Amino acid sequence: MGLFSRKRKKIEVDFAAVDSPDKAEALVARGALARVFLVPPQRGGFEGPMNSVYVTPETAEEKMRCDAEVDELERRGQVAKYACDLEYDENGPSRVARSITVQGKSQDDAVVYSRTVSVW
Repeated sequence: MGLFSRKRKKIEVDFAAVDSPDKAEALVARGALARVFLVPPQRGGFEGPMNSVYVTPETAEEKMRCDAEVDELERRGQVAKYACDLEYDENGPSRVARSITVQGKSQDDAVVYSRTVSVW
């Protein structure tokens, strides 16, 4: 086993209990959550709490891959619009999204790309 091949210890989190920004930020500091932008700044999104969502680090990486795939479709002229929708737990006040759906749409709003990433 190499020096850098150690796995990070996974922190167990009750996402339903993360009911405030302070609790979410504490988990970000521990590496159990990550804060991502719904609409990336390069797409005109602003850096602030109204454009942020808390997800697992794995989900943050997956959202970045989805955003990159939409960017590539836009470069090819297939996508003209971007959307990102969230689903939250309907049974509680959790600040952690249940899932994120990234969409790329054509000029006439036809969905060209759609991917839903489960958070918890």
